[in-house]
Amino acid sequence: MDSKKLEILMTAVNLGSFSKASEVVGYTQSGLTHLINGLEREIGMALIRRDHSGISLTENGEALLPAIRDYLSATAKLENQIAAITQKKAETIRVAAYASLAMHWMPEILYRFRRVCPDTDVDLRMVDHELEPFELLEEGRTDVIFAARQSHVNCDWTPLYNDIMSAILPEDYPTGGRDSFPIEEFDGKEFLMPYGRFDIDVNAALSPKGVRPQIRPCHVDDETVIRMVSKGLGVSMMPKLNGYDLARQVRAERCATPILMLTAKGELEDRIEGLNAGADYYLTKPFDTRELLACINALLRRQGDQVDELRFGNTALDLASGMLVCGAERVRLSAKEFDIMRFLLQSKGNNLSKEVLLARVWGFDSNAVENHVEVYVGFLRKKLASIGSNVRIEAVRRLGYHLEVADVC
Repeated sequence: MDSKKLEILMTAVNLGSFSKASEVVGYTQSGLTHLINGLEREIGMALIRRDHSGISLTENGEALLPAIRDYLSATAKLENQIAAITQKKAETIRVAAYASLAMHWMPEILYRFRRVCPDTDVDLRMVDHELEPFELLEEGRTDVIFAARQSHVNCDWTPLYNDIMSAILPEDYPTGGRDSFPIEEFDGKEFLMPYGRFDIDVNAALSPKGVRPQIRPCHVDDETVIRMVSKGLGVSMMPKLNGYDLARQVRAERCATPILMLTAKGELEDRIEGLNAGADYYLTKPFDTRELLACINALLRRQGDQVDELRFGNTALDLASGMLVCGAERVRLSAKEFDIMRFLLQSKGNNLSKEVLLARVWGFDSNAVENHVEVYVGFLRKKLASIGSNVRIEAVRRLGYHLEVADVC
């Protein structure tokens, strides 16, 4: 027996009308009637009573109702277990990347990858030491790395970005007004090398030119090296992108993620530049752990206050009131409608399967079936239309639901 027919039967009974049920399940009213008639012939008895007030179960239908519910529940649990086993077997790609790359480049890369390969999981690991990703790759503990290219490592490389190295010089260094710095001038000079970060890149730049500075390994962060250079303790070389540049790029992409700069650069001009670049807080080293935690908590409180609605098209979901808002029109959602709409909005146009919505909204231990999702999606479609929203909940066979913006006439 086709469980889909039984689910449609239950939808029609719950709504008390073939016309209402046809809107929810996507059948024409005549097609839905034909399907129910076929089900009754298959079972060998009438299940639906029709009258002027709508439809209801016959006596035989009422007698079969508990068994139908048990059958649909068991079928849903079986499908969920099969899906869980299948998901466990889904391919997982292990990725290792420098922390700076993981924070700045990887979110966009993973977003694009997910759209192309939605069924493939990505296990992302951040590393700090220059050689760590190569060690992970060599030991078979990762599949892909995002790192600076090394000539001695036997890998298949795909270049993504060419970083610009900058000379770090004392303020009184005689540059002669030059915009570029000849790397040969590092020869014989005391060179502060930030150990384990991009020392291999620096050596790769110096060696082909025969440049041999007096290397002084420094187990400190970049900003401390910069301050050491400013005090005349040596020279150095680093990638051009710094915390200020990163903050500017994040804000240029209209990303509202809070930024806390934790730095050794404590001069007034440094703090002003950091805040103007987009930082929400600027904390200098050395710092007290209690102050750091207080800053983080303040940022989280502020972020919570700012995110009071989710918006798509001309419509917003007010997270405080649980209402859908479109211009001056608004409509209140039930708890289940609110949760489904929130997850669809947060998915940003990506498909959410019925199984995922069932698990998130009703819970893994619920007896709810896919038909419940279809019913509530039908309710949401009506409420969106009632307020003149240009947001549509679109269904994609085998993939689930996603939001689209459509023209409203």
